[in-house]
Amino acid sequence: RGHLRRQRGNLAGARGDWEEALEDHPKNVTVLTHLGELTSREGNHTAACELLDLALALDPSSVPALVARAAARAGAGDKAGAQADVGEARAIDPAHPALKAGGTECVI
Repeated sequence: RGHLRRQRGNLAGARGDWEEALEDHPKNVTVLTHLGELTSREGNHTAACELLDLALALDPSSVPALVARAAARAGAGDKAGAQADVGEARAIDPAHPALKAGGTECVI
């Protein structure tokens, strides 16, 4: 549901869905990643990085989480950290859709 709401521009609804999912599944890397990405899009890059750090602690090879954290770090002004995350994501899976233009904000 969170994906559909986000696609339709209902960010508050998407946030609610992902927060509810996180309550039920606090170690779900996908939910943490989506919530972190949304938090970054809302401009709270520090909180986004915290969520994405949790996701990456659970799965260090999650390319979507690395790319989302790169976007959050870039938004926070940490260009070196953003570039490091993108480099790590590319080393794991250079063809991952999250690294392509139009995917997760990978404009580092």
